[in-house]
Amino acid sequence: MRSSFHPRLINDPFSDPGLFIPVTYERRAVIFDLGDLSNLSARDLLKVSHVFVTHTHMDHFIGFDTLLRLMLGRDKEIYIFGPDSFMEKVEAKLSAYTWNLIENYENNLSINVIEVHRERAFKQRYESRNQFKASAKPQEQAFDGNLVSEQSFSIDAVLLDHKVDCIGLTLKENYSVNIVKEGLKELRLPVGPWLSEFKRAIYAQCDPDKPFRIFWKKRGEETVEKYIRFGELKKG
Repeated sequence: MRSSFHPRLINDPFSDPGLFIPVTYERRAVIFDLGDLSNLSARDLLKVSHVFVTHTHMDHFIGFDTLLRLMLGRDKEIYIFGPDSFMEKVEAKLSAYTWNLIENYENNLSINVIEVHRERAFKQRYESRNQFKASAKPQEQAFDGNLVSEQSFSIDAVLLDHKVDCIGLTLKENYSVNIVKEGLKELRLPVGPWLSEFKRAIYAQCDPDKPFRIFWKKRGEETVEKYIRFGELKKG
């Protein structure tokens, strides 16, 4: 069974560490460590929804500014995880800039920072429309080793010693839903965003007799819709 994840090193083994992990058909990705990001395209970086910073040595964290600059002015929400004192480090980066013109932006960038300790985790939200100022105290919650848990995958962490607290990470794919391209051709269906909804319907074990909406849009044309019984589409 093919994996939905296709990780690749951002840089060569002797340069800044970093792992870029795109999720097939979902137009999203996660990143392990924020070193030099210049080898990633803007298209790649705009897919990022979750970032995991193992520790804040420069070669693991200097790429934060690159990511921030690219996402600024867009309606985006990202989650960034790091070890002890991570929230303070992110706030220092955000407060280093002058945000008096950001009120001219119609879009809002939300950055959710999660600081991981051995038994607790603290979450704070920073929004561009508020000049990235924290509006409340961080939310505290128990930490049992799990950082992200979704239907298709989970990401867990342990704290390690690197002369500072350092996060060790594992990504586990629960099971993979593979799309058979030949089957799509037989049904005369295009690849597109509807496949993400189709996968979510499979994970949710939707009624096989329920009509499933398939939609796509050709450049310069209106959206095309088609309905196929979910069980038939899943089998085909």
